Amino acid sequence: MTDYFNEDKMNEFLKKYVPEGQSLLYGVKAVGLEMIVRQVFSYVTFKDEMTLTRSEEMPEFTYDVKREKYATHDIYLGVTQDYIVFNECDDYKHAYSFKQGTPGEFTPLEVTGDISTREFGHAQAISDVTDISVKKAFMGAAKVEIKFSNGSSFKMLIPKKAGMGKGMPNHANNKEKILERLGQLK
Repeated sequence: MTDYFNEDKMNEFLKKYVPEGQSLLYGVKAVGLEMIVRQVFSYVTFKDEMTLTRSEEMPEFTYDVKREKYATHDIYLGVTQDYIVFNECDDYKHAYSFKQGTPGEFTPLEVTGDISTREFGHAQAISDVTDISVKKAFMGAAKVEIKFSNGSSFKMLIPKKAGMGKGMPNHANNKEKILERLGQLK
């Protein structure tokens, strides 16, 4: 059994990205099918190839950063009171695009310190969901597609069960609770 199916590890990974004032309600192991994470930053310049840092010289300049993955990959998915939280089970490669932000398109996040381009967007506000689709898939799995107002989107498959033995004893119940919460967004 792979370490991906360890519920304690999953909760630890997800809690890293739970926003302040929130608590992780439910978490599951899922399969990511497609992931686009987008964020616009202001007061920003590149510190190195994968790190953004604050720039006082160009406060009006914004970067539109997109991190994309178009292949199946293992993820942990969770919900808090107001957020959908995810984390990849492994360090996967992504396609990145960087371009100047379009003024007025999105409210940029002001950079106050160093930000790794690998570490943003792991918590998406439920209030930012613009479209959601939950469909039954094979063997009790659910295929979920979520789009957000900032251009981020996720396509994933949540299996009926995860792991064997003591691996993820709460998976089936957590899956139903997450799908119930997501169903309220339609």
